[in-house]
Amino acid sequence: MRRGAKLLAAASGAAIYAAWRLWRTRRTAFDWGELPEGVELLEDMDDAVGCLAAAWTGTADADPERGFDWMLGPELAAKDDPERLRLLAWCQRFFIGLAGASGGAVLAVRRGGDVVAAVGVVPYARGLPGPVGDLLTLARALAPLALRHGLGGFAAPGFGDRFRAAWPLVDEAHRKACAGPHLHVGPVGVRPESQGRKLLSPMLRHVGALADGAGWQCYLECSGPRNAAIYGHFGYVDVGGPGLERGPMTLTCPLTGDTFDSFWSMVREPTACAGNTGSDAIAIEEKKEEAEERGD
Repeated sequence: MRRGAKLLAAASGAAIYAAWRLWRTRRTAFDWGELPEGVELLEDMDDAVGCLAAAWTGTADADPERGFDWMLGPELAAKDDPERLRLLAWCQRFFIGLAGASGGAVLAVRRGGDVVAAVGVVPYARGLPGPVGDLLTLARALAPLALRHGLGGFAAPGFGDRFRAAWPLVDEAHRKACAGPHLHVGPVGVRPESQGRKLLSPMLRHVGALADGAGWQCYLECSGPRNAAIYGHFGYVDVGGPGLERGPMTLTCPLTGDTFDSFWSMVREPTACAGNTGSDAIAIEEKKEEAEERGD
């Protein structure tokens, strides 16, 4: 009996190690190009968790990520509730784990050694995986999360129900929007005390330049018309969701029936500067932004 348990533990350990090796290999397979000054590719993507969780929870002066604010529900509405921050940190570890398991990475800006702005990016060179690929990716993401932080977020009262209900709709929207090669952008966040300094701009422009050079789309989800307008400045347009040609999707809580009706699915098409990469494409995007600000 003990021998069987030891063999099972050894096999499980080997499987986890193999998944980790595959994650590392896939993560480094994409060429992220020459990064803008002050931007780095995080070696340990967990370094971004604190930044993203703080950005999404919000403060008295900074808006939360509204979709997840709805998922947390009225029970966790207080921005300084430790359980609210714990659940959002758990979510970020889950999303970052999915990004790593899919060959993605996190671009980041630091101030004083701490990450203050972060953008997750996942390259899908062959489009989204099918059901088997999805399960393998999920397994690679969940194994380290379960070992280090548990899987309690999925079962958290209220939040877990909303999160599980939203997931299939969001996945369907992603598949509707992008059938071919693309970059999936997210999670995205800036610490509240560092917001308003355009720290995301060089990272989002760089991602756009990479996509333009490859002739790929970019895809992201966001909450609220304000965020949708911000991403529109970088070339993203609303593409609706399942059954919708345009406009935000509605998420529904299966327990209470309450809804969140401002969840946006957005796509950025490769622009005319495709064929230019790195600094050339970024310079073109910067000139376009300057012209927009002048009203040209």
